[in-house]
Amino acid sequence: MPLEFKVWSESTVDETNNEITVDLFCNIFEESPEKDNPFHLEVNLRGWFKTNSTVEKNELYRYAEINAPAILFPFLRTVVSSITMAANVPPVILPLVNINRLNELQKQ
Repeated sequence: MPLEFKVWSESTVDETNNEITVDLFCNIFEESPEKDNPFHLEVNLRGWFKTNSTVEKNELYRYAEINAPAILFPFLRTVVSSITMAANVPPVILPLVNINRLNELQKQ
């Protein structure tokens, strides 16, 4: 069965404190009575980032949209693999995702 999954991110930026919060979401095998999927899994991984005061505001937003999700994605892959392995189903290994492309698709 081909792997069906969706990954997206949401971020908030605190310009005053140069802090970023990023949520990286993943849905695997959508929950649907019509489909005979082996399971449904939803994961939300949150990361908090702080930068120094010399960072330009536009760079702070770029970091929130691109860099922070790219840093979190390997952890998301590990969580998904660990959960599926522990659930006694074949472990799911998410493919690598181009975070730049993902960000472009989210803006559409």
